[in-house]
Amino acid sequence: MNTKKKISIALIGSFLIFSYGVYHLRFEERDEEFTALPLIFAVTGLVGLIANLAKLKDHTDKNE
Repeated sequence: MNTKKKISIALIGSFLIFSYGVYHLRFEERDEEFTALPLIFAVTGLVGLIANLAKLKDHTDKNE
């Protein structure tokens, strides 16, 4: 598997984690003690999205 495919799969995974966290923060009823878990998912997914987008951009710039 080449590097571009690996980065794309990681990007999709990060987006799914981010989407799960944002969905549960926005639309689910929650108790105060369980608010941290969706928040962690949302922040971690966002960091992964940004990092993987930067890595994908860097990879495509090197190949051109």
